[in-house]
Amino acid sequence: MKNRITSLAHVFRNALLAPPDGRLLRRSAINALLAVGGSALLAGIANGVAALMGISVEENTPNFEIGAMMFIFVVIVGPLVETLLLAGLFLVMPRRLGVIKRAIISAILWGGVHALSAPLWFFGTVFSFFVFSCSYLTWRKKSFAHGFLAAMLPHIMVNLFACTLLAIAAILEEPMYRAMAEQGDMEAQYKLGERLCRNAKWAWVVSEDEDVIEAMTWFRKAAEQGHSEAQWKLGHRLYCYGWYGVEQDMTERLRFIIIYL
Repeated sequence: MKNRITSLAHVFRNALLAPPDGRLLRRSAINALLAVGGSALLAGIANGVAALMGISVEENTPNFEIGAMMFIFVVIVGPLVETLLLAGLFLVMPRRLGVIKRAIISAILWGGVHALSAPLWFFGTVFSFFVFSCSYLTWRKKSFAHGFLAAMLPHIMVNLFACTLLAIAAILEEPMYRAMAEQGDMEAQYKLGERLCRNAKWAWVVSEDEDVIEAMTWFRKAAEQGHSEAQWKLGHRLYCYGWYGVEQDMTERLRFIIIYL
């Protein structure tokens, strides 16, 4: 068992830090696996500790709404832009620090940036950016193009994996929420409304389609039972700004704002 662990660690270390060779794509795939595994472990520990301390995990982790446009942004645009910024960051770091120290500094900075929107997201991103940073610095010795690809490719793979998991979860969750919502569970009614809105949010022509009409029904049911988030969503978003193609209605907006308050 110990030998297997040592052998696996050797494979990952070589993929991450070995001198550039002709296996960029293969090493990028291994580094993506390393990033996913390390991030999942770190995030799992952090979320577990937060739950034990009474900190809401849901409120302190990102809530992505996966649709066509979001998928393109997360899987393609995000890794491209963040890799360019990563490269720029290393331009101002002294080389005497070496690969590992520079990668650690970069990872902490990137984790901190992600934590600005959701504090626990730090733990889900810091290790991945350590991997991306090591990959960039290792392959940058060969050329900027190699360094750029070495950081961006595993980033794309990691984000693609995360989006796939979220899409599968969405497919599995909707029937469960629907069954509970039909039994009068206000939290399930709100969650089902959210899920239905996500189905329509990234349509090329945003209009109040069947999913949105049904979502409004569930939001109203939840709000009328006292669900504060549903009340806020109806009063401050849907009826106020016309999100998802909902017709603006100031009377209904004020009604749900007053209930919310």
